[in-house]
Amino acid sequence: MVSLALLSCFCGFYLCYTTSKKVEAPNVFGIGKWGKKKAKTAKGTGLLLLGVSCALTIIQFGLGAGIFAFSVFLMTWGSLVVLLNPLRLLDPKVLASVFFLIVLSEVFIS
Repeated sequence: MVSLALLSCFCGFYLCYTTSKKVEAPNVFGIGKWGKKKAKTAKGTGLLLLGVSCALTIIQFGLGAGIFAFSVFLMTWGSLVVLLNPLRLLDPKVLASVFFLIVLSEVFIS
């Protein structure tokens, strides 16, 4: 459940990031241009995914710890996206392998 919350938090932040007018988002995932063209839809979808991520962390950890965990997730993914995206280091293969490792670690720890 935590890996799903992490994935939805990343996708939600990245969608909201691509709708910014100050940022020229590269078309790495195929949603860069879509986010620019349909900004309202992308921002709504991104906020919906962020809400799902927050709800999943609250369900998993409780109200106080869930909100805190969501804020940590959001700050971490936000920092990584803002730092690595202009350098073109967010590659789908790298992100898929990172999420695969997150899922494996969640399965083996719990």
